[in-house]
Amino acid sequence: ALTPFVEVRRRLALSWGVSSRLIRKVQTTDEMIEEVEATLLVDGAVGPGDVLVIISGSPMWVSGTTNLLKLHRVGERR
Repeated sequence: ALTPFVEVRRRLALSWGVSSRLIRKVQTTDEMIEEVEATLLVDGAVGPGDVLVIISGSPMWVSGTTNLLKLHRVGERR
């Protein structure tokens, strides 16, 4: 799980089987996907062709607006 919020990362640490990491805060969903993909590629956690599950919301950074579930293949754009 990747998040720009320290407090969310701390809560995620309490979830069994979940590892979390801080990323920079971005303004759009596309920027978020690019940031997540780049971070995971650098860490070696994913490779080209792997599938990521993206869960987000619009408007971004507003609690309770989760309304997006996307399967994203690493290395593919839209």
